[in-house]
Amino acid sequence: MKIENLKIQTSFMLNKIVLGILLTSLILESPLFSDEIKLPYSPAPVDNPLKGLVPYARPTPGRFPHSMEFNYLPSRFANQPSSMLPSGCLALGTGEVTGREVDKTKVNETLEESLNVTCEGVYPRHLQGIAKDEDSIYWSFTTEFVKTDLQGKVLKKIPVANHHGDLCYSEGKLFIAVNLGNFNDPQGNADSWVYVYDAVTLQELARHEVQEVFHGAGGIGVRSGHFFVVGGLPASIDENYVYEYDSEFKFVKRHVISSGQTHLGIQSATFAHDRWWLGCYGSPKILLVTDAEFQMQGRYEFDCSLGIEKLPNGKLLAASGPCTKDKGCTGKVRTVVPNEKSGLKYVSKK
Repeated sequence: MKIENLKIQTSFMLNKIVLGILLTSLILESPLFSDEIKLPYSPAPVDNPLKGLVPYARPTPGRFPHSMEFNYLPSRFANQPSSMLPSGCLALGTGEVTGREVDKTKVNETLEESLNVTCEGVYPRHLQGIAKDEDSIYWSFTTEFVKTDLQGKVLKKIPVANHHGDLCYSEGKLFIAVNLGNFNDPQGNADSWVYVYDAVTLQELARHEVQEVFHGAGGIGVRSGHFFVVGGLPASIDENYVYEYDSEFKFVKRHVISSGQTHLGIQSATFAHDRWWLGCYGSPKILLVTDAEFQMQGRYEFDCSLGIEKLPNGKLLAASGPCTKDKGCTGKVRTVVPNEKSGLKYVSKK
């Protein structure tokens, strides 16, 4: 009797299921459900795990990200407070989810403590200088201008006139010292310019003549809205010159540095931590350090002749770029800190 009742109950349940399916099909086929239903987007809470584990690393207008381009956090972020993490990320070891408002500067400062980045690719001419913003590194390879992410992956590159030298970043633009004439000519047969590029697209925006740079423009730095151009120096001269321009590239004055002779003058320049840091060629390579008014503070045997850039918290970024015969030239940047004996020293190993 029990078995018979179980069969009846099972049959009854199956009939209900079949009937339910049939009714559902009829309802969905009715005119009420014939049109597509579009659900508007609604932002989810920041702690909703379905929103994604980490944010997209480098949002670029008009460009859909590659599936693998995410901001994976390095292990040094473990157990960091939420203020040190990008929005929406889980603070490892704490279970705390970060809010939407995050101080990006703090995150970048942590990443830059020991930055060690190699530029993707090999180039026909050597590295002349570097610049950096929050998300990108910019590399001037004499005849090619390259933009990479902070891991060295090329985002964009363009051919440029020979020769593009050192550069600096200011307010979304890149300013590059360019010499189109005879560099280091004692008679002053240089042709000195500053070319301006958009930092996002690398589109050329302007060209400014800086013919006061008598022996050829080779490097440039920025301080308080003014631009300072450095360049060549014949072997017979025992002091270096810096040419100051205002924000519209009107000539202001020539500064004199009592530096002694440096081979081919000054190649790279940046103002950081109340000092000018100036990289020079030679054997050995020379670093000049001055105060804000170009009064000598030190002369050291340190190579930052291929680029020097400011970083937060007393640090800087120094470039190197060996060239190999029949292969080409590469570029690399590493974090450095001031040092009493050598001027600068590397934070990370090679």
